[in-house]
Amino acid sequence: VLLDEADALCPRRGSGSMHEARVVAQLLTLLDGADTKEGAGAARDGDAAADGLRHARSSTDCPDLQRIGGGGGGSSSYGGAHVVVIATTNRPNALDPALRRPGRLDREVAIGMPDASERAQI
Repeated sequence: VLLDEADALCPRRGSGSMHEARVVAQLLTLLDGADTKEGAGAARDGDAAADGLRHARSSTDCPDLQRIGGGGGGSSSYGGAHVVVIATTNRPNALDPALRRPGRLDREVAIGMPDASERAQI
């Protein structure tokens, strides 16, 4: 699951409307329950989502995810399949701090701006 521009989806609470705060709270609840099969948003037998998760490709099929830790603690298991959540942002300070707490998303990868010599190589 890719959450692109996570700062727009999970802005710092207190800076927006009550609606935004509820969206952030719901996402945090779903992330917290993703570790267990019975957790929030867990797939049930017979659900289309459960069938899709059972047939999902393992994160080991993607070598790029293995290099940043996607094959380890960043995935949850549902019936043998793996779910990897990746959130991207160009404004990490605008994210709700609860999203960046240990246990929610396992790894944080920062990609900085290239310097003059790196820009020349690009």
